[in-house]
Amino acid sequence: MAETNYTLGACGLYCGACVHLKDNVEEDPSLFERRAKRGTTLDEFVCGGCSSGDLYIHPGCRDCPTRVCVSERGIATCAECEDVPCSEIQEFNDDGRPHHADVISNLDALRELKPEEWLRMQDRRWRCECGRRFTWYTEECSGCGKKVDSYTPD
Repeated sequence: MAETNYTLGACGLYCGACVHLKDNVEEDPSLFERRAKRGTTLDEFVCGGCSSGDLYIHPGCRDCPTRVCVSERGIATCAECEDVPCSEIQEFNDDGRPHHADVISNLDALRELKPEEWLRMQDRRWRCECGRRFTWYTEECSGCGKKVDSYTPD
C-alpha cells in the first residue's frame, strides 16, 4: 500500500477534523468526559487515523469496508481507484451525515492535487484563525471562542 498520512482517510475523509483523532493528538479535557460517559478505558479510547491501525473507538472506522478494499487493491485511497465513485462510496457520501457528504468531492480534489498538498489545505480549513484545530461539528473555537466554519447549523 502507498504510504500516506494517517489523517487521510481511505474514503476521502479528512480524519484530522474528527473529534476522536483530535482527542488522541491534543490534550482536550472533553476526552476524559466522553471516555467516562462511554465507560471505556484510555486504552479503548484510541485513534491514530485511518491508515494507522489504531482504530479502536468507532466501529464505522475500525470495521470500515473501504479500508479493506483499498488495502486489497494496494492503494492508499479511493482517489487512486478506477471504479470510483462506486456504489459503496456513493452510499457513504449520501448517507445524511454532513461530514460524509464531502468524500466524492474530496476524492476528486485528491486526484488533482498531491496528497500532501490536499492535507495542508485541509489542515488550514480545519483550524481557527487563532491556530487551534476544530472538528467537524465544533461550533466555536476552544482556544479563542470565535464561531468556526464547521458542519454545525447556523
